Amino acid sequence: MRLGLFSCRLPVMEHEFICEVCGLTEMLTDELAYTSGWDYPPFVGVWAIISPRACPDCDMTDTAWWALQTGTSPDDLTDKQKEAVERIIYEVPRS
Repeated sequence: MRLGLFSCRLPVMEHEFICEVCGLTEMLTDELAYTSGWDYPPFVGVWAIISPRACPDCDMTDTAWWALQTGTSPDDLTDKQKEAVERIIYEVPRS
């Protein structure tokens, strides 16, 4: 990241990625997750905002985000999708 005359390099840290479709969890850096095919912030969506949270083997069309975007009422989400939405809303954004 470049800020004016100063450049700032953020530490590369691993954190937990959780697939809301199959439940797979992995400890990865943001960049490795993205290049591996994870649909996850910060490259896909935004932290604490409902967007896909899917591993490379699962399709974002099975996520709560997709269901809501295609007209499913929040009340009609599956229990698994409702759990994913609650987890997403309370995420702590990472740099």
